[in-house]
Amino acid sequence: MKHILINVFIAIIKIIQKDKTGFIDEFGKRIMHVITID
Repeated sequence: MKHILINVFIAIIKIIQKDKTGFIDEFGKRIMHVITID
């Protein structure tokens, strides 16, 4: 569970650093990554 929370935290940082399109792409990748792990 911790690794998922860490990924979410990183994704939030990416929101600040990237534009919306970049964030959506990054967010999608992380969602797929979490789904793959689970």
